Amino acid sequence: MADANEPVPAGYRHRGKIAVPRAEMVAGGLRTKWYEVRPDDYVVSAALERESRERVRADAEEKRVDFGSTMGFVLLHIANANRTAMLIVCSWRNANEIWETVYLKDLESDGPYVRYDRSGHLPTFCVWELGVVWHERNAFTRFLESPRGPDDVDRYFRDRLEGRV
Repeated sequence: MADANEPVPAGYRHRGKIAVPRAEMVAGGLRTKWYEVRPDDYVVSAALERESRERVRADAEEKRVDFGSTMGFVLLHIANANRTAMLIVCSWRNANEIWETVYLKDLESDGPYVRYDRSGHLPTFCVWELGVVWHERNAFTRFLESPRGPDDVDRYFRDRLEGRV
């Protein structure tokens, strides 16, 4: 039996994933970049993308979640050997902080997204998600160091990561 405190079980085999930028989304005043984080051979269906976007849009527009910002990014991460969709909505708040809301969907049962309510010592970003987060950190830092006018906002939204993470 593996030690629960062991960070990497002996049988774990790491596999790369890709970050794929998709169309922006604006909902409830929050403008977001949109990324898929997934294995190379996984194709996110149009239905899953629609459902994911609708969940974020509904929560923003109906004020079920206060994303508290006008700028951010979303990760639709296909995880757990393609059994789970993790929808991670990140918004820039307090000038330089990432705030997040996480939704989980069991892809095998095709159940609805459920918001992951959090308390205690919990996971944040995995190694694949951190590739996108690092890119977004650098892009937002460039935005913070700019005059922050409309052209600078658009430049931030055009700055997308694509490729292996």
